[in-house]
Amino acid sequence: MARSGSMRVAAMCAALVVLTLVGFGGAAVNGFVAYEDGVYVAANEHVRSGLRGDSVAWAFTPDYANACYNLANALLVAGRLPEAIEQYGVALRLRPDDANAHNNLAIALNRSGRRDEAIEQYREALRIRPDFEAAATNLRKLETAGASR
Repeated sequence: MARSGSMRVAAMCAALVVLTLVGFGGAAVNGFVAYEDGVYVAANEHVRSGLRGDSVAWAFTPDYANACYNLANALLVAGRLPEAIEQYGVALRLRPDDANAHNNLAIALNRSGRRDEAIEQYREALRIRPDFEAAATNLRKLETAGASR
């Protein structure tokens, strides 16, 4: 009987481990909670109003480039351009060859009226990844718009 009880306890412990891994696997694998769903951020007033680097610091490891990139994306979607630009800068200091971060930084810079800096970032994204269609399209649109001024 004691052996049967021990087996039951072991099975319950194993089930709890599996449930924990399923529920928190993303945080365990990535080292942070992924808040990259722009629709959630844009649609949730409570998230938008409290979205500051220090208010969500618990969810992001400050020396982890993906975490900074994801925070920057959330800030960009929320229209918090100066903060997004700052976070893309942090992400790029940690991982300078991230073409996506250069592209998204360019988007934030352009929306902030910093066209020349945006062009530089699009060009850097394309230097890193020459087949990056989104960056090429964004650069073409920006250069075309500038030529028609």
